[in-house]
Amino acid sequence: MLNLFKKKLVIWTLCALPFAYIFVLAWSNGLASTEFWHWNIKICGYTAVALLAICLVSAPLHKMFSASKILSVLHRHQRETGLASFFYALVHATSYFIEKRIRIGEYEWIYLLHPVIIPGWIALAILLALAVTSNQFSIKKLTYKKWKNLHRAVYIAEGAVFFHMVFQGGQILLWGCLIFIPLFIAQSIRWKKKA
Repeated sequence: MLNLFKKKLVIWTLCALPFAYIFVLAWSNGLASTEFWHWNIKICGYTAVALLAICLVSAPLHKMFSASKILSVLHRHQRETGLASFFYALVHATSYFIEKRIRIGEYEWIYLLHPVIIPGWIALAILLALAVTSNQFSIKKLTYKKWKNLHRAVYIAEGAVFFHMVFQGGQILLWGCLIFIPLFIAQSIRWKKKA
């Protein structure tokens, strides 16, 4: 059974399940419905955060529990989960603007400077750079050392996503803490061991 999860196609299929649910919502509510876009924003946002957390926690957990076959498989698919996280984050951001346009008929661009939005944009820009360079061609072109340094920017994206959730407060803040605090603890344990 575990060997099945070693295949990239299986991982991509699992990552696509929330998007399949979004298609069902689009079919039942219609693309002109603000309710559909409201749920689309939530589903894509939480999925992007969950996949980013899985991508980032797989390395420290794999180092701490190297004998675990499940964690080994999870670590093996860091690239796939990272790319899927970027995809959902992009759809999340796009859906936000579409929902606002449908609901109020226009979008005031000054909202791009809102404290909630700015960390989201920072994270999305970093994830875009990492998604574009998540291939063997980029590793050869940049050299591994430069590529690795670039991909360490994911920790800045991690912090930006956390603040994006914290600044929204309420239930989103709670989920942000439940997802990121265990991740921060796992990462700090790994960094202490490295030191």
